[in-house]
Amino acid sequence: LLGWADGMKFLPRPADFSYADQLFLLARSGVPFDSYLLEDVLVNPALLEPYRMVAFNLMRRVDAPRADLIRRLSSAKRTFLYLPRCGELGGLAEATGMTLVCGEKADHTVVAEPGFACEANGLQYHDMLRNAASLEFPPPQLADWPRNSVAEGPGVKVHARYAKDGKPATAERRDGLVRHIVFTEAGGVSPAAFNKFAREAG
Repeated sequence: LLGWADGMKFLPRPADFSYADQLFLLARSGVPFDSYLLEDVLVNPALLEPYRMVAFNLMRRVDAPRADLIRRLSSAKRTFLYLPRCGELGGLAEATGMTLVCGEKADHTVVAEPGFACEANGLQYHDMLRNAASLEFPPPQLADWPRNSVAEGPGVKVHARYAKDGKPATAERRDGLVRHIVFTEAGGVSPAAFNKFAREAG
């Protein structure tokens, strides 16, 4: 899991910062994972070579150095997960072949597509986790985040859609042995979905 240290400065207030919340969700997936700052990996890309799945968290701009990192890691079989708001400031289409459609505030509830045999709605887990951990700091206002989506097109496989209007919330595109999977729903990747993609990555 890669966190972008610069990502937080683009958010309006600390209560909207979801990095810790996403870690709570992944910890419930049953999948062991390591966490790095993206800036450290850009200096030493070899850190990620042993991993078959790499998740980017809050990488709002996929600029040239980050795109180069993705291309380098795409030389072998690998799954990339782009968590909510990744690519919001540009560059996602060049890196993944999928276009992010930036939206306005709207309901983030998602429904899995037929055949996607796991819970796809990450947002529902957040209140449960906070209650279980008795967390006292303010919850992130995830429902107030802009509701982005993925544009449908050739080669794009949709895994989950927004319940309100059917726009793609989670979608994937394959490039040979490489999988690019984009999550746009504010709650991020659910524990079940993270487990599913980790098992498929091997």
